[in-house]
Amino acid sequence: MPCRGPGRAIQQALGIRGIETRFPKAALHLRGIVATVELPGEIAEGDAVTLAT
Repeated sequence: MPCRGPGRAIQQALGIRGIETRFPKAALHLRGIVATVELPGEIAEGDAVTLAT
């Protein structure tokens, strides 16, 4: 599931068990920007980027 990673990070930071698996359902329709990275590297000021919807 896509939100298990953030759920795991929150669980580890707060020390509350079970958040990893409950977070995806709780975050449904509340997510911010979702993206994929095609090439690793840094984006610097002035670099051209392409956003697709």
